[in-house]
Amino acid sequence: MIKFVKVILVLELIGVLAGCAFVEKKETELSIQKTVTSQNDKLSYCYKKALEENNNLEGEMSLSWDISYLTGQEQISNVAVEKSDISSETLANCMKQAIATMRFQLPTRDTQKIHRVSYPFVFKNDKDLKLKR
Repeated sequence: MIKFVKVILVLELIGVLAGCAFVEKKETELSIQKTVTSQNDKLSYCYKKALEENNNLEGEMSLSWDISYLTGQEQISNVAVEKSDISSETLANCMKQAIATMRFQLPTRDTQKIHRVSYPFVFKNDKDLKLKR
């Protein structure tokens, strides 16, 4: 949570991975979730920026991306908005850029080289609080 705008991040992964053992899948999901929640400041910044254009902006936005280890180094690619009931290009573009810069530490025994992630974010503006610029 940020001080002046509450951003609610739904912490469930939707259909994140296929083809790995349940334990590894759960560990990978938790690792991805930990990384996303640790970047709440970046994501909250995106929401605050979008609220400057429309202070009634609320709703859900699902983003998807690939985490690839094929070259021996992590690469984030194909970041996209899967679905959204929020019509804000500012928010969508900022969220995509924030996701693209994240670094995910996946479990070392995870044998998959490419992970497709789908992650829902829920944004809610607390109208009783004022934004500081």
